[in-house]
Amino acid sequence: MKDIKCQTPLYIHKKYPIPEDISILVKDVLGAEMKKQNRGKFREQHASMLINLARNISISEKALQVFPGI
Repeated sequence: MKDIKCQTPLYIHKKYPIPEDISILVKDVLGAEMKKQNRGKFREQHASMLINLARNISISEKALQVFPGI
């Protein structure tokens, strides 16, 4: 997703505003939503990458809460 102003990124951001919301999703479900929103351009492989990124962000944020000086 190179352009955040496209329909699919805006839809995802509105429906799932924080990384934790995305990190708990199943890639097939998110992939189907993305495919529907963007006429097949984004699929399960993109959903999987987005979910992994959201999980990494969630883990990093939790680590900062536990170890604030990092």
